[in-house]
Amino acid sequence: MSFGEMTITLNDISCLLHLPCRGDFCNLTHGFTNSDDITLAIDLLGVSLEEATEDIHSCRGAYYRLDWLKVIFTCQRVESRFDYAARVYTLLLVGCIVFAGKTFTLVEAKYL
Repeated sequence: MSFGEMTITLNDISCLLHLPCRGDFCNLTHGFTNSDDITLAIDLLGVSLEEATEDIHSCRGAYYRLDWLKVIFTCQRVESRFDYAARVYTLLLVGCIVFAGKTFTLVEAKYL
């Protein structure tokens, strides 16, 4: 018995992870560029321009590495920047469980 593909919706995330999901993940209509990814990382994750640029260029696309996010989470938590730490943790959770890529090492920046 074969099974078809499955699509995960915002409602599924809300039910499974008990996270309130409202609206769209991203409102960019033209797609993500490297500068968009860097800006999102700086504004929403609290990283420096150099850190964000280095990670984006190492991924060669609109992705963040999960191991990089773990390091950022630890740094933000140690520095008592809990709003950034919560965003990083949520992105890790969603990236590892719900929207994991085929390599299980990257999460798309649009989910931030």
